[in-house]
Amino acid sequence: MAYGLLYGMASRDIVLCFFLTVFLYSSFEDLFHWQTNGAISYPVTIFPQTGHMKVVIPPDIMNSNDSADLLAVKENSNLRLRCVATGTPKPVVTWRREDRKNITLWTENGVQRVESYEGEQLHLKSIKRQEMGSYLCIASNGVPPTVSKRYYVNVQFKPLITVSDQLVAAPANSDVVLRCYVESWPKALNTWYRHGGIKLLSDQKYVLTELPVNDYAYHLNLTIRRLNRNDFGNYTCSVENLLGKAEGTIRLQELHLTRTTSTPSRHNTEFIDKHGTKKQMDRKGKHHVFEWDGGSSVKNGGNTGHATSVLRRNSSNALTDVSVKKSKVSSYPAPAPAPAHFAPTQLNVQNSVTSLRQHSRLNCVELMFAFVAIVMTIGSV
Repeated sequence: MAYGLLYGMASRDIVLCFFLTVFLYSSFEDLFHWQTNGAISYPVTIFPQTGHMKVVIPPDIMNSNDSADLLAVKENSNLRLRCVATGTPKPVVTWRREDRKNITLWTENGVQRVESYEGEQLHLKSIKRQEMGSYLCIASNGVPPTVSKRYYVNVQFKPLITVSDQLVAAPANSDVVLRCYVESWPKALNTWYRHGGIKLLSDQKYVLTELPVNDYAYHLNLTIRRLNRNDFGNYTCSVENLLGKAEGTIRLQELHLTRTTSTPSRHNTEFIDKHGTKKQMDRKGKHHVFEWDGGSSVKNGGNTGHATSVLRRNSSNALTDVSVKKSKVSSYPAPAPAPAHFAPTQLNVQNSVTSLRQHSRLNCVELMFAFVAIVMTIGSV
């Protein structure tokens, strides 16, 4: 059978089997140090290779007995958060606030506010309501994935009410909103009372709402619709929890709306013309003539029988001459002196100077005509 097996093999396969047999024989002889006739044969030296394998384990957070997911503590007391993580290599534990606010730490150098803190234990001393919220314990060692655990801290305190507008005024037949700012934890029971201790409930007349500000603060609003006289008075917002009670009072009074109408005032313009007559022009364009007569002032409504020249202000605020009925006064009289009780104005002086200039011009013209007449008379002679 062996002969048949060898006969069926090719010469190439026979050669390969021979060399494989020789190699195995030499290897076993070197490994077990074969001995012949009490003497050790000369083995062929081989070099062994050593491999090192490093095992890594991703981080994990253990559940400790003194730590829970939801913690409650009274304000101004101390709180310790503990987070134990396992893994290879040893994980690094980092604390952060979920709302990205700073963590308040009490150290030897005083109070410090940091964005993050490293360590398995986080100590919060004299904790305040502003520190309420979620704290994250994050464990990482370079081997993914990074793991985290959330601790929610509740800070309990007595309710607090702040009323910014203690006096509110609104007209009748309108709607008004009364507001109270509340801070409380645990959540308080909210109640509104009107004058006389009457408890208010939400209906078509009153609407009670809450608008949250953060985890422990909110606005407590009361909307009163269609105000009437019976609605005006004092209103009280009241909140109460397990630690205490707080109240705030708002006074609602009626706002009386008055309508005011403005009448245009009449502005009169007074001036003195070249004849020394005091005149007045109102905004409607009606002229009033004032004449000085022996120091006494006489007012004429513009309907006089005298013909004189009146100065009127046009749209450009300039004085122009207009014609009225002929006056009995001489054409160019000397300007009448102003009464003692009337202080001369700059306009009076200007009018007087203008009258003198016009009178001088007329005298010059008369002299010229007289001179020409004399010359012509002499020439004819």
